[in-house]
Amino acid sequence: MGRIQTQKGLTIGTNTQYQNFSYVCNHPPRKKETNSHDENVERTMPSKQEKMLQAIFTDPVPANIRWRDVEALFVALGADLIEGRGSRVTVFLGRAKATFHRPHPRPDADKGAVRSVRRFLIRAGVRPERDSEK
Repeated sequence: MGRIQTQKGLTIGTNTQYQNFSYVCNHPPRKKETNSHDENVERTMPSKQEKMLQAIFTDPVPANIRWRDVEALFVALGADLIEGRGSRVTVFLGRAKATFHRPHPRPDADKGAVRSVRRFLIRAGVRPERDSEK
């Protein structure tokens, strides 16, 4: 499951299985996982993360997405977050890896950062379900 790790290697949070929302994850599990899963794994998460995932994939890109909500989405998806130097955070999701810069002093991510998060999620095989697919 997802966890947040500090630069010194301390785990400061873990996520749990969620039951409210489902999404399709098109990447194979990491090698350290012992469960055998299909290529397309259906997982669930709370509605707040569902709305965040929908917002990230919305066009035009919204300007009011809080970065802490993006990080909460990563953890809900099962990503590992590792704190880097300064405001950097490296995210591992499936076999995809990306390093992001936390915005400061404002809490909102700019539109370019949201586009980068969208590209990262696509590379990791995560896309929101559309209403027509349900």
